[in-house]
Amino acid sequence: MQERPQKITFAEMRSSGVRAVMIHCSDYRCSHYIAIAADQWDDGVRLSDIEPRFVCTACGRRGADVRPDFHWDKPGAVTRATELWIRQFPKAPLLGLRPNSGQK
Repeated sequence: MQERPQKITFAEMRSSGVRAVMIHCSDYRCSHYIAIAADQWDDGVRLSDIEPRFVCTACGRRGADVRPDFHWDKPGAVTRATELWIRQFPKAPLLGLRPNSGQK
Protein backbone atom coordinates (compact mmCIF):
# COMPACT_ATOMS: atom_id res chain seq x y z
CA MET A 1 0.00 0.00 0.00
CA GLN A 2 1.31 3.43 -0.92
CA GLU A 3 2.24 5.72 1.97
CA ARG A 4 0.34 9.02 1.99
CA PRO A 5 2.37 12.24 2.30
CA GLN A 6 2.23 14.01 5.64
CA LYS A 7 0.15 17.20 5.44
CA ILE A 8 -0.03 20.32 7.60
CA THR A 9 -1.63 20.40 11.05
CA PHE A 10 -4.98 22.04 11.73
CA ALA A 11 -3.07 24.66 13.77
CA GLU A 12 -0.94 25.54 10.74
CA MET A 13 -4.04 25.71 8.58
CA ARG A 14 -5.88 27.94 11.06
CA SER A 15 -2.86 30.23 11.43
CA SER A 16 -3.19 31.03 7.72
CA GLY A 17 -6.82 32.05 8.30
CA VAL A 18 -8.52 28.91 6.95
CA ARG A 19 -11.29 27.45 9.10
CA ALA A 20 -12.75 24.66 6.93
CA VAL A 21 -11.69 21.64 4.91
CA MET A 22 -12.77 19.95 1.69
CA ILE A 23 -13.00 16.18 2.01
CA HIS A 24 -12.86 14.38 -1.34
CA CYS A 25 -13.38 10.69 -2.05
CA SER A 26 -10.01 9.06 -2.76
CA ASP A 27 -11.40 7.62 -6.01
CA TYR A 28 -10.96 10.41 -8.56
CA ARG A 29 -13.73 8.88 -10.73
CA CYS A 30 -16.29 9.23 -7.93
CA SER A 31 -15.91 13.01 -7.37
CA HIS A 32 -17.90 12.87 -4.10
CA TYR A 33 -16.89 15.61 -1.67
CA ILE A 34 -18.06 17.82 1.16
CA ALA A 35 -16.92 21.14 2.64
CA ILE A 36 -17.06 21.26 6.44
CA ALA A 37 -15.89 23.45 9.29
CA ALA A 38 -12.66 22.14 10.86
CA ASP A 39 -13.43 23.17 14.45
CA GLN A 40 -13.92 19.59 15.61
CA TRP A 41 -10.25 18.61 15.21
CA ASP A 42 -7.49 19.57 17.66
CA ASP A 43 -4.61 21.80 16.57
CA GLY A 44 -2.01 19.01 16.67
CA VAL A 45 -3.89 16.72 14.27
CA ARG A 46 -2.59 16.62 10.69
CA LEU A 47 -4.97 16.67 7.76
CA SER A 48 -3.30 13.46 6.57
CA ASP A 49 -4.03 11.80 9.96
CA ILE A 50 -7.79 11.82 9.36
CA GLU A 51 -7.77 10.79 5.68
CA PRO A 52 -7.81 6.99 6.20
CA ARG A 53 -10.76 7.26 8.61
CA PHE A 54 -13.37 7.98 5.95
CA VAL A 55 -15.42 5.77 3.65
CA CYS A 56 -17.32 7.34 0.76
CA THR A 57 -21.06 6.75 1.03
CA ALA A 58 -21.44 7.15 -2.75
CA CYS A 59 -18.96 4.51 -3.95
CA GLY A 60 -17.74 2.74 -0.78
CA ARG A 61 -14.06 3.55 -1.32
CA ARG A 62 -11.98 3.81 1.85
CA GLY A 63 -9.83 6.88 2.40
CA ALA A 64 -10.21 10.52 1.51
CA ASP A 65 -8.20 13.48 0.34
CA VAL A 66 -8.48 16.29 2.92
CA ARG A 67 -7.44 19.79 1.89
CA PRO A 68 -7.84 23.28 3.32
CA ASP A 69 -10.92 25.06 1.97
CA PHE A 70 -9.48 28.45 1.08
CA HIS A 71 -12.94 29.72 0.13
CA TRP A 72 -14.51 28.83 3.48
CA ASP A 73 -15.54 32.43 4.18
CA LYS A 74 -17.40 32.87 0.89
CA PRO A 75 -21.22 32.74 0.99
CA GLY A 76 -22.47 29.15 0.88
CA ALA A 77 -19.01 27.57 1.16
CA VAL A 78 -19.71 25.73 4.41
CA THR A 79 -23.45 25.38 4.56
CA ARG A 80 -25.54 26.08 7.61
CA ALA A 81 -26.82 22.49 7.52
CA THR A 82 -23.25 21.13 7.74
CA GLU A 83 -22.44 23.38 10.69
CA LEU A 84 -25.64 22.31 12.47
CA TRP A 85 -24.79 18.65 11.85
CA ILE A 86 -21.34 19.08 13.37
CA ARG A 87 -22.72 20.99 16.36
CA GLN A 88 -25.42 18.41 17.01
CA PHE A 89 -23.25 15.32 16.36
CA PRO A 90 -19.61 16.31 16.99
CA LYS A 91 -18.34 12.70 17.04
CA ALA A 92 -20.67 11.37 14.33
CA PRO A 93 -19.78 10.58 10.73
CA LEU A 94 -19.57 13.55 8.42
CA LEU A 95 -22.21 14.13 5.78
CA GLY A 96 -21.47 12.02 2.74
CA LEU A 97 -18.61 10.18 4.43
CA ARG A 98 -18.52 7.73 7.27
CA PRO A 99 -15.60 6.76 9.53
CA ASN A 100 -13.64 3.67 8.58
CA SER A 101 -14.65 0.84 10.90
CA GLY A 102 -11.19 -0.69 10.65
CA GLN A 103 -12.55 -3.80 8.89
CA LYS A 104 -11.01 -4.85 5.59
